[in-house]
Amino acid sequence: MTITNFEIAIEKVNKNMLFQGQTLEVLQDIDLSIKNQEIVSIIGPSGCGKSTLLNIIAGLDNPDAGAISFQGFNQEERLGSVSYMQQKDLLFPWRTVLENISLSLEIKGISKKDSVEICRKYLSEFQLDKFEKNLPHTLSGGMRQRVAFLRTLLTDSEILLLDEPFGALDALTRRNLYVWFMKLLENNPRTVVLVTHDVEEAIFLSDRIILLSQRPGKVQLTEEVSFERPRTHDIIAHPDFVSLKLRLLDRLNEGGDE
Repeated sequence: MTITNFEIAIEKVNKNMLFQGQTLEVLQDIDLSIKNQEIVSIIGPSGCGKSTLLNIIAGLDNPDAGAISFQGFNQEERLGSVSYMQQKDLLFPWRTVLENISLSLEIKGISKKDSVEICRKYLSEFQLDKFEKNLPHTLSGGMRQRVAFLRTLLTDSEILLLDEPFGALDALTRRNLYVWFMKLLENNPRTVVLVTHDVEEAIFLSDRIILLSQRPGKVQLTEEVSFERPRTHDIIAHPDFVSLKLRLLDRLNEGGDE
């Protein structure tokens, strides 16, 4: 594996965890390379280590063996070099939409006044321009996720990690956000690693899908997604989409329910 050819390179990563006094092998010999501006989804049975792998990539945890390298960052420097968005939007309830979004810039040392002015430029693109003074509890789930996405993107990292960011939303809102997110990445290209339990979501959003086995999680299957980006709702009915979905579901069912 040649590190310089990839945005993210994961080599022979293993991870064990203690659970009720016993050692559990969570990840085993994970090899994975992700290209610049590629969107990769990680799917697999519950408990197979998907989120653990994402935490290791983010630098929130370390592997027991193996190595992770980013373009320009070694393993010790990866913490803080990625943008990480989890399923819960984690918006501060006492801050307005604009104040929540500007937080990522304020943390970087930009004054509150300048942060607000920078964020206002993006509100229209995120369909939030009429809601900048709203508090989070007044927003729909889809709007809250857009606020969280904008705050995450303004951290300005080239690598975006997403841990089931659409999982708490209803089916219609999720599908609308898929299309919105694809268009967003056209204007704001990023290297994306997405953990999801939803096979349809993985196919719709990804260039490539990695299927992990039951614990200990190993790379069981890699599938390329041939549809060009950006994608629209009608792609879900395409025969190739349906065929890939059924193939992935079959493999998932072989290894246990999601």
